[in-house]
Parts: sequence; structure tokens; C-alpha cells
Amino acid sequence: MQRLFYFTGYRLKVFHWKNHRLVGGVSFKPTESGLGEFRTYLRQSVNMPVKFLVDVIEEDFRIETVPHVGSKDRNAVINRLIDRHYRSSRQYCFHEVVGRKKTGRKDDRVLVGAMTNPLLIQPWLDIIDECAVPLSGIWSLPLISQ
Repeated sequence: MQRLFYFTGYRLKVFHWKNHRLVGGVSFKPTESGLGEFRTYLRQSVNMPVKFLVDVIEEDFRIETVPHVGSKDRNAVINRLIDRHYRSSRQYCFHEVVGRKKTGRKDDRVLVGAMTNPLLIQPWLDIIDECAVPLSGIWSLPLISQ
């Protein structure tokens, strides 16, 4: 069986798959009792790696133009962009080169995105850490549905 955690900005849903079929799920509210139920659920279920899918309104995406340089220098430029725009949510950022300008210096076009309010998922992540559930990644629904 596999599990997927899906966070909608308010409620956390856990979906269960077996043999490529959805076989069930459970939902938790972000209240004290809901967080407690989530903790109990994790402690009573098989400890397996999970994927965390996030679909919240507190996400920001922008296309930035950066000079076409080597990967080490490009990463330094992108890190400065992330620090400028998303300092408080640095660990919840994503970037990808999506193309180059066709005229002029032919700079790189980079998609930079971040969850701007990571406090929304923090209570859930704290419980996941507390229960030692392996988290294979956190993905943004708009990014994987492109």
C-alpha cells in the first residue's frame, strides 16, 4: 500500500493506494483534536515513506531573467533572487530554467516559486517528524500539474 498526504490549505487528506487503485482515505482538520487524530493515525499505521502534495493559495510564482552563466554562478544568482523574494520560506522554494530569451543577450528565463506561508503545513510536518514517518518530498500541485 502507498500513501499520499494532500494538504488543501485547511484540511489534510490521506489517500491510500494499492495495486494502482485508490482504496480509501481519511481526512484531518487543523484543530487540536484533528492534529491528535492525525498523530494517532500515524502511530497506529505502518510506517512507510509518504509524499506530501500541497495546494494552497499562499504560493507565488514568477519568471525571472538571469544571465546565461555556468550552473554554479546561475545557482548563486537564483539563491539571491530567492533570498530577496522568499527569505521566510526559503526551504519551500523551487526553481527551474524554462527557456532563454530569443533576442539580446539571450539570458535564461527561470521559473521561481515558493509557498509564502509555510506555517500552514508546519503543524502537520511537526507530527510527521515526531512519529518518524519518512517524507519523500513536498510538491506543489500547480508545479506537478503543468
